[in-house]
Amino acid sequence: MKLHIQHRLAEACISWGDYLRLGAVSFLQLQQESYACTLEAQPEYLLLYVKEVTMYLVRNRVEAMYSAGSLLLLPPEEEYRLHFAREKQASAYWLSFSGFSITKLLVDSGLMNQPVFHTPPDCDLSYLFEGILRQSLPSPADPRTVSLNSMGLFMQLLAAIVPHTKPAQPKPTPEKIIECKCTTKALAYAVHLIQDDIAAPLDVEELARSLQMSTSHFIRTFKTQVGYSPLAYQTRLRIERAKDLLQATDLRVSEIAQRIGYQNPMYFSSTFKKHTGMTPLEYREKSSLAS
Repeated sequence: MKLHIQHRLAEACISWGDYLRLGAVSFLQLQQESYACTLEAQPEYLLLYVKEVTMYLVRNRVEAMYSAGSLLLLPPEEEYRLHFAREKQASAYWLSFSGFSITKLLVDSGLMNQPVFHTPPDCDLSYLFEGILRQSLPSPADPRTVSLNSMGLFMQLLAAIVPHTKPAQPKPTPEKIIECKCTTKALAYAVHLIQDDIAAPLDVEELARSLQMSTSHFIRTFKTQVGYSPLAYQTRLRIERAKDLLQATDLRVSEIAQRIGYQNPMYFSSTFKKHTGMTPLEYREKSSLAS
């Protein structure tokens, strides 16, 4: 039987300051054959939409089955393997995204509480993915218009998902307050605290204690929900802020290091290179050439 695959991929690389960045957006359609692929670990969140047929996803060596209409919010820095069974036709979309405030947005909107959503048959989200895909293709249009259109479509996508999340839990009774300290509100507080002053030293033990959680439980819960440990999350925010300063200012590397919380410029440079593959000066030079 002949295998027919249509795969459209575009690198959106659209950003709205340091608050939101859209990465790769992809559409996969195949007919009359089974198919498997691997999505390698990336520093972005991944939104995966199963439009038609059943999809199997392997994560941490555990396989789960998702029917048509399923939409998955997958955390960063994990590898996923997709498998579509032999059917008449199968199709799926996926979109990667990241940003300074994206985790807080996901937490505040309740999307982090439920990483798998099931949309009804009359709720087809493919037009939003298609819209972002079209905006990501080469175009003579004003880049500012393209950026705003893409951001608008992305926000519409998140807004379309929210009604299909589980309803908020009832307010806990006084005797349940301690048990509920590790819920979304506590995590949102921790995320906001880190984002609010990325240059401030992060005392994870003290933060866990303020939430009435053990340090190990706090770190585990934070990493499960956010995709990074608290310190790793702060580091990512610092690196993203450093990128912006390198692109938009003429500040020296040592000045940027101090602004984002690194007293030792050499340590900052090595950390920056570890995350980007380039030194700060190399990144600045590459950014200036690209613009």
